[in-house]
Amino acid sequence: MIKTFITVISENKPEDLKPTRYIAPEDEKLFYDKEIKFPILAAINAYAENNDEIKIIAIINEENLNTVENYNNSFVPALEELKAEKNLIGLDTSKIIKVTAKSDQGINANLQLVEDLLAVIGDNEILHACITFGTKPLPIIIFMALNYIYKVKNNTDIETIVYGTRYSGDRSKFSIYDVTSLFYTNEMFMNLANAGVVDPIGKVKAMRETFED
Repeated sequence: MIKTFITVISENKPEDLKPTRYIAPEDEKLFYDKEIKFPILAAINAYAENNDEIKIIAIINEENLNTVENYNNSFVPALEELKAEKNLIGLDTSKIIKVTAKSDQGINANLQLVEDLLAVIGDNEILHACITFGTKPLPIIIFMALNYIYKVKNNTDIETIVYGTRYSGDRSKFSIYDVTSLFYTNEMFMNLANAGVVDPIGKVKAMRETFED
């Protein structure tokens, strides 16, 4: 099984993309006791093992020079550092798959991004994605692609979707969350809608009680 990690490269100015130590209030496995700029690194640290075949997919708007600099000077070196730290022999930064995001956020550009994501993910993959950075449509686009892949690809599953709360709340306590449950909740809603269930509140309450436990 290939372990695939999908992330969006930040368009922030490099000087504003500061290293952050994220706490993991709901999933201690995601806690990475190190200052990082990209929350996907916490997912790689948590889920990648040294003998895994690892695929990295970076969504990058190369029209934005900040993004190019963040990719070359921050993201790739951080991956190399993590590779050495965990002896991830299956991680080859020369084989990172770049998926192009555009400054244009119109429907054609967004659909092109969905198409490009679908083209680089196949069967027999375990997917991990980060939706921290990027434009507002990007998490929707990633969810759309993952939803199709989950239904259609053989032996491919979504294990984690992470989100780093880098720009909200107490700036001394940035958090990283696993929001994969939202993906599967959406799937549940679609199934309930297809079955004609008009009042799904009971199902949602039961799910919330499960998480509270």
